[in-house]
Amino acid sequence: MLQGGEDHPRETARIEITQGPAGAKNAVYVQVSESRLCMGRSRLVSADEDEVVYGESDVTTSVPAARCTPAAHQTLALRSPDVLEWTSGAAKATFRKSPTGTSVVPARLLGEWRNVPRPEVYGDQDGRYGSWVTVTQGPVGTRVVRFRDVFPRTDEDGAPTPETISCGSTAVLGGTGNLLVIGPQVRDPAAWDSECAENGSSYLQLVKWKGEDRLLVYPMVDAEPGEYQRRS
Repeated sequence: MLQGGEDHPRETARIEITQGPAGAKNAVYVQVSESRLCMGRSRLVSADEDEVVYGESDVTTSVPAARCTPAAHQTLALRSPDVLEWTSGAAKATFRKSPTGTSVVPARLLGEWRNVPRPEVYGDQDGRYGSWVTVTQGPVGTRVVRFRDVFPRTDEDGAPTPETISCGSTAVLGGTGNLLVIGPQVRDPAAWDSECAENGSSYLQLVKWKGEDRLLVYPMVDAEPGEYQRRS
């Protein structure tokens, strides 16, 4: 966690280390902030039983495009079997072991979710406002979350018209554990309108409400989450 807390992150980082000789780019890192996701590979400088040092890095993924710069010199010091202290320049953070592999999304989050109705906001038009979140399985760095929103187009006075707008987008997985961290939404060109809104990074959390699962989607800013019920 680079900024914020474990329950309400504002910026996160993850690094996955594999075996390799000095000079090998054997570390994959992901950093997610409010407005971007950056992913890359770092070159091993040195390693011993208690510390690993990385130098030169390459950016492999940038969301939005061309917004990331290579990670700076990074040092990871072992504090316990499951805890590393990370430093990069003046930045410091504590890293804890997290799931890795091709199936890191918790099974309880998988499936399609739809927004909780809000007639107190939309009145008799509530049925025309819908938001869906579909969570699929996959590794960090892949697009495992899809969003779809529908709402009526409004006229120049703000009144709803008969026309319905549909907005589709996807998001790249940037971290997993107690929360599912995803980068900024990337628009689907086949389902996009000038009135669609692009949203930044967010994190997903599962809670119980009156015995039922509810999926909360929090933006990485101080704002209320979207609330969704399971559909499948």
